[in-house]
Amino acid sequence: MTNKKYNILLIAIVLGAFSIDMYSKWLILQTFNYQPYPLSNSISIIDIYFKLTYVQNFGITFGLLSDLPQKYTVVILSITSSVALIILGYFYYNITKLLKEVAVPAGKIALAMIFGGALGNIIDRMIRGFVVDFLDFGIATYRWYTFNFADVFIVSGCILLSILIIFFEIKKPKPAKKSDALSS
Repeated sequence: MTNKKYNILLIAIVLGAFSIDMYSKWLILQTFNYQPYPLSNSISIIDIYFKLTYVQNFGITFGLLSDLPQKYTVVILSITSSVALIILGYFYYNITKLLKEVAVPAGKIALAMIFGGALGNIIDRMIRGFVVDFLDFGIATYRWYTFNFADVFIVSGCILLSILIIFFEIKKPKPAKKSDALSS
């Protein structure tokens, strides 16, 4: 694949992840008439295991920091989002130094997934002041944290990138010990 086509693929992944996330959030808002849980009922998709439940997440992942006053949360999340995007950019431009050549394309795809998901949650927070979460898994009353497709793309990209780093990281040669150098 040519470099130009590959860059188009990466842009398509970012825009695809972003679009899926934003469209699904819009559908949830329409379905629940903008009334979050517990004002609205959950919609059971797979019996007691999977439900659609509209939740307004004012915190970060898994609702952490949602107890802080919103003005602090906005500042903290703005700073951490900016730092995260800078780190993503750093990884993107330095990935050839981190991964063996064979893994670089998959590494860039992972970063595109993370960026697309992060963009969805950042835009959601800028527009609404919170993130719309709605994917609700569990068994009966034992539920996992409610999340959205942006979170799915972010976590999937992080898992893929972690696997690539574990198996395809460029190993730098260890410097020789001074005692080894003297004995030669």
